[in-house]
Amino acid sequence: MVDDELTGFIVERLSRGCSEQDVTLEVCERAGLSWQQASSLVFSASVYRAREIARWQLALFLLLGAVTILGGSALIASFIAAVVRPVHDLAQNGLSTESIESIGFLAWMVANPQSAGQLILGAGMIAGGIAGLTAAIRRAI
Repeated sequence: MVDDELTGFIVERLSRGCSEQDVTLEVCERAGLSWQQASSLVFSASVYRAREIARWQLALFLLLGAVTILGGSALIASFIAAVVRPVHDLAQNGLSTESIESIGFLAWMVANPQSAGQLILGAGMIAGGIAGLTAAIRRAI
């Protein structure tokens, strides 16, 4: 029974992202085991209960992945809106002052590498978020 309680404690601490050395130290203090015994117990719990630990961590990874994907989507959407606006203004107003200012802004965006960086960063955030979500789900299943 004590081993089950101790194993549950180890799984909970590892689920929260604590390092194995920190958990081993806590097990030594809590159960009065030697470092070698505690380290062996922590290692076996991390191996045999890996899926349970991954399930505990899944909610956090789902949240982080979703926020990252949304942030990347917002970056790409703002880039697309900045590119489409001048074209829309030109089609709607003809060659008015507002259209010429918008076209100038579009030319500045094309010439400015920072705007391309925004597009690349947004795409990278989306790809990273999807990859992270996929990895987290595979570990938990």
